[in-house]
Amino acid sequence: MHNFLWDRMRAIRMDLRMQHIFNWQAITMHEQMIRFHIIAMHELCEYTRGEGFSEGFDAHLNIEQMNKTSVELFQMYDDHRKRGCPVPTEPEFRGYYALLKLDKHPGYKVETAELSLDLAKMTPEIRNTNEVLFAREVARFGVYLVSKDYSF
Repeated sequence: MHNFLWDRMRAIRMDLRMQHIFNWQAITMHEQMIRFHIIAMHELCEYTRGEGFSEGFDAHLNIEQMNKTSVELFQMYDDHRKRGCPVPTEPEFRGYYALLKLDKHPGYKVETAELSLDLAKMTPEIRNTNEVLFAREVARFGVYLVSKDYSF
């Protein structure tokens, strides 16, 4: 089931882009796709080949598609904001993306420079929301653990 949904969502995302559909419905679809990838990572990360997946769960491909979907979503957010129509769910997804940047698969290495660059690109209103502030706190804690040589 996961592989089918993953493939269909990828096709829908590509169709939306090819047909230049960037309206509110497209934003909602992209947000639902990202939530699917988050849930899939949480629920399926320990499954391997033969445990309900003929090919196993590929966390790298899941993260890659989530990243691509996020980039497209953020372009739509920026376009809507420029037209004076900010999207209320933007902070939530900016926070997810900031957390995603902390995971350098297959290891867990905090890349503070990359996260700092992403934060600098955000508007001050988005950067200071609870969702993004939470991601920043998680990043700081990760840096602290790395400096103390703790392993995850």
